Amino acid sequence: MRALIYAAGYGKRLNPQTLKMAKPALPFLNIPLMAYPLFYLEQLGLKELVVNTHYLPETIVETGHALVGNRYLLNFSHEKDQIMGSGGGLAQALEKFSPSSQNDPLFIANGDSLVLSPEPQLIFKMFEFHQRHKPLATLLVGNFPVAKESFGGVYVNSHQEVQCFSTQPV
Repeated sequence: MRALIYAAGYGKRLNPQTLKMAKPALPFLNIPLMAYPLFYLEQLGLKELVVNTHYLPETIVETGHALVGNRYLLNFSHEKDQIMGSGGGLAQALEKFSPSSQNDPLFIANGDSLVLSPEPQLIFKMFEFHQRHKPLATLLVGNFPVAKESFGGVYVNSHQEVQCFSTQPV
């Protein structure tokens, strides 16, 4: 299994803490934020990880090496001139995976997000759902009503199918 962790953002909402360290490298309960999504990915049998960077990339690289060590292959996709967005970041990062892993499942996680679920098997259930139904993508979302006012939300229909990503429902 291979994964991409998005860690290229500026972390402006956490200024001044992010003036010297990228948000995914910041400690939360003495653990870098990037470690939280990495924990779930490792439970699925992670064999190869790519982390994209832009802002203060050296802090992400240092954190990545500290968290991963030599347990599996770790590469970085540096977005040097500008942040490429989710799609551009993914397109560039795909080049960093080894050719032998091209047919392996790819998980993508935000390096600055915490998933706190009362369901301990959540990631396994999500992966099993994806394998059983074989959609193009499976997206883990949660109910967060105030998100839409600040940075948009994911709107789904009664069948839990994504209808749009927006600050307002369609």
